[in-house]
Amino acid sequence: MNAEKNVLPSRSNDASAPSDQEPITAGRQIGAQSDQRPISASLAVEPSAAFANLNVLKATMCADVEDRMPAGVGNTFSWSTHRVYVWSLVQAKHLPSEIRHIYYFEGRKVTDVALNVRSSSWRTWSYKTISNKRYEGSWRGDIASAEGQVLRSLYFEIN
Repeated sequence: MNAEKNVLPSRSNDASAPSDQEPITAGRQIGAQSDQRPISASLAVEPSAAFANLNVLKATMCADVEDRMPAGVGNTFSWSTHRVYVWSLVQAKHLPSEIRHIYYFEGRKVTDVALNVRSSSWRTWSYKTISNKRYEGSWRGDIASAEGQVLRSLYFEIN
């Protein structure tokens, strides 16, 4: 369905994991951990149209997704994990909407995955394939609007 858009000069066989996303129903417990980094004051003062439409309720890094929920939640993963996922629960006021999961390695953008949001409360995820030790180091996964406005950043390490 969706594929990673590899922006490194070399080609890769990485692909995102398009999910069979499903809206969250009332009363369902979500056990994922969210990123606890503070939002900058400038973002809080003047929200963009993306912030007015989209809200990331929960987000986490994980080693797998089981039954549409994150599994193996953490911020440090072994290079032999094979895949590292960005999982997000998004609230949208206007439908349909789109978010992007953008992966950065050592500060350099390596993958940009577009994901549809088809309900006011929507779980979705993507993954980055970690194929070898060359990916050891610092990573960031941004959850952004279709226009690129960062809504949440998640930080993790591959070792």
